[in-house]
Amino acid sequence: MVALRMIKSGAELRHHTSLAPLRANATRWSSTFMMLERYVRIRDAIKRVDAVYDLVPKPAAHRRIVALVESLKTFNSVCKKLQEESISMKSVQLLFDKMAEMFPVTDHYLSPDAEIVHSPVFESDVVKVSRGTEADLNPQESQALEPFQLEAAATEPAALPRGSRARTRARSAEDFATALLQSRPPPEQMVPRYEPIVAAIPPTSNLCERLSSQCKLVMTPHRASLLPMNFEMIVFLRANRKFWDANTLMRLDVDDTDDN
Repeated sequence: MVALRMIKSGAELRHHTSLAPLRANATRWSSTFMMLERYVRIRDAIKRVDAVYDLVPKPAAHRRIVALVESLKTFNSVCKKLQEESISMKSVQLLFDKMAEMFPVTDHYLSPDAEIVHSPVFESDVVKVSRGTEADLNPQESQALEPFQLEAAATEPAALPRGSRARTRARSAEDFATALLQSRPPPEQMVPRYEPIVAAIPPTSNLCERLSSQCKLVMTPHRASLLPMNFEMIVFLRANRKFWDANTLMRLDVDDTDDN
């Protein structure tokens, strides 16, 4: 793709397709997916460019790239879904479980008891309460949620929701995450045993994924020489964009002027 971005090669490629080649950005893994996806789309046009014909992957390598792109579509869909403000912890756990099932190498990082999880027991509690499977709580998990227990909680064990296992159907890879979450039947209604705030606890991935995406957007090659302090300030302002506007900056500027 680098060779295709040269002036002569790029000009010749434009005679065969309106799509331009893309390069990977070291600060954004999604750029690798976009680069490979673009290659698959314009491969036939690339083969018409004499200067890079010898660089075009052979059929066997091309088939591996196509298979890789399909897998990356799934990863890309899940990564985007994790950044939505409305996603819940039970949805995140469902996505992680499915990804670990499809790609076993990720199980070490996405399992409920992974090293990055600060409190596996509490997170497991929140997921079970959100799914309406409170009857599955063991004594240790029930103790962790004791501060959130309602005084008038039902004493009978809650019924398990039917069809708790998400069914996998043929679905579009681009929207894999949404299709997976929609395929799970809603839990049965039951008498709540814990405060509603338990089910409303957001996953850490919401804020972390959005902050990570913003960092990758800010840290472009043109800004790679930013001082850490300046980079931190820019990212902080972007992450808290809804709390300030132009008037806020003007007031700060006026205050600094008065102090001087």
